[in-house]
Amino acid sequence: MTSSDAAERRKGGLLSRLLLPDPAARVLSVWAFLTTLGTGMFAAGGVVYFVEGVGLSSHEVALGLTISGLLALGVGIPVGHLADRVGPRTLCIVTLLLRSAGTLVFLIVQSFPTFLAAAVLVACADVGGGAAGGAMIAGYGGTDRVRLRAYLHSVTNLGVAGGALLSGVFIAADTESSYRMMILGVAVSPVAAALALLRTPRLAPVPTPEGAGRWDSLRDRRYVVVTALHALLSLHFEVLTFAVPLWLIASDVAPTWLVSALLVINTAMVVLFQVPASRGVTSVRTAALVGRRSGGVLLLACAVIGAAGNLSAPFAIGCFLLGTVLLTLGELFQSASSFGLSFDLAPDHAQGQYQGVFALGRGTAKAIAPALLAVPCVQWGLAGWIAVGGGLALTGLLLPLATRSAAAAPEREEETAAHRTGPETAGPGPSGAEPVKEG
Repeated sequence: MTSSDAAERRKGGLLSRLLLPDPAARVLSVWAFLTTLGTGMFAAGGVVYFVEGVGLSSHEVALGLTISGLLALGVGIPVGHLADRVGPRTLCIVTLLLRSAGTLVFLIVQSFPTFLAAAVLVACADVGGGAAGGAMIAGYGGTDRVRLRAYLHSVTNLGVAGGALLSGVFIAADTESSYRMMILGVAVSPVAAALALLRTPRLAPVPTPEGAGRWDSLRDRRYVVVTALHALLSLHFEVLTFAVPLWLIASDVAPTWLVSALLVINTAMVVLFQVPASRGVTSVRTAALVGRRSGGVLLLACAVIGAAGNLSAPFAIGCFLLGTVLLTLGELFQSASSFGLSFDLAPDHAQGQYQGVFALGRGTAKAIAPALLAVPCVQWGLAGWIAVGGGLALTGLLLPLATRSAAAAPEREEETAAHRTGPETAGPGPSGAEPVKEG
């Protein structure tokens, strides 16, 4: 091989890592970015719009978002099941359009009941879209679906960050028209994402094997246990966004602006390193082991962050910075593990409803996180942080035990290949997935 050939191969490898050369995968990256661009805008500016632009009280906004979030928790399973029957891409597009419709209603909100109704529609569309989107990634990704999911996770973090920055421009203008333009942008985002998905071939539903039940995901004890363990392990998200800011303020050892710097570090690390962190997840066993590693790293992160409360400002800032790096490293491992286990422990004919179950676990953990973290992380100090970290480490240790019986099971990729092979194909998707042409 000549030096020029070697250079060309290295260049191709770099492009492959950065651009995901398969056309369907590229479209999915556009879908993920556009979808989360609106999510980031709403997360950063939604409350400001409702309080300053609409005139709702902060109490009403908090109550409405909480109620809508709780009501939407169980939507993912039935929507995921429907996606399994009609095709995940179709359901994903429908949920995106419903999300846009609900967001447009925010522009005419004048009372709490209208706000609540729109918030419920948006929340249900988000949760349902997550289940359908997970099944869609599994279908297009084929045997490389964990890597594809990791890549899209990086893209979504980039989208959320971009949306948050964009919302800052509208908020800085501080006019009624600027707030309304921001919400309009949030509504346009999912429509653009849906249009992008139209460039991909429709995924044919995987035939349901004889004897399969309608709600097998809820009766699959192994999957439910793994979902519960990963739901607890995913509390690291709220540790960073909820517990760390409260601890920083309560300990009064570092400036409050440090919270923003910590979130920037977290986002940058996820964007850059999620794909490399997921590379070793090639089976149920390796996914469980990576999850166990995540628990150990999160314990170390919590201990470092907890120690900051007893130190002078320079050392405390150093602990918060190092703790965030470790916390993000644990997040990278936990996410990689969850990608592998949520896909590989689910039968291919029911990826949608199984992804709905997995999302239900994460949503429940997010809802109870404030109650679980507030007292130990703020009132107990270092001991509380070590207790939280110890709980995360124990959860990680249980993952290999919960999945041990699955390690010897036939690989799901073989099942996928068997179901995807057929005369009506539009060519292979990433790593052999074969979407079906639109009829």
